[in-house]
Amino acid sequence: MLHHVCSIYDQGVSAYAPPFIVPSKKDALAEFTRIVNNPQSMIYNRPEDFKLVYLGTFDLSTGKFEPPVNYKFGQKDAGQNDLAHGFEVKKSEETKD
Repeated sequence: MLHHVCSIYDQGVSAYAPPFIVPSKKDALAEFTRIVNNPQSMIYNRPEDFKLVYLGTFDLSTGKFEPPVNYKFGQKDAGQNDLAHGFEVKKSEETKD
């Protein structure tokens, strides 16, 4: 069964967070949105500094990791791999200051 491997890229320090695995890209966007709306997360106060990036697929049956065909590892701006490109993540009304 294929799952998707994602990470969060911090543009402020030019570093990736440890990757996480989700069943679908939709689940990755939902998780990223949850993190953005959590006042306890470091992303909460500066969501514009962070990008959700897609790293590839992971097969739970075989253990095989497969990056996207055009993926560029170490790409400084993470733009090409930005999973949330065109998807604006906003703080929910209940959690805004």
